Amino acid sequence: MNQENLQIPAPTRAADLLEQIERINPLITLNAADPFARDQYLRRKQEFVDELSAILREYELLDGELRAA
Repeated sequence: MNQENLQIPAPTRAADLLEQIERINPLITLNAADPFARDQYLRRKQEFVDELSAILREYELLDGELRAA
């Protein structure tokens, strides 16, 4: 089956994104002394947050943007 034809329901994807953010937070802390690795994890976290923002806007739960802390 072609993966492009599979559509993950938005609530399921939102939950997955929250789990991904939860998993990436300790990696950011762990790599605090390595700016390159830390920046990579921060960039990835922001990508997750951006996707989550889009889902929340679809449900009219967000008016604006979320920013990763």
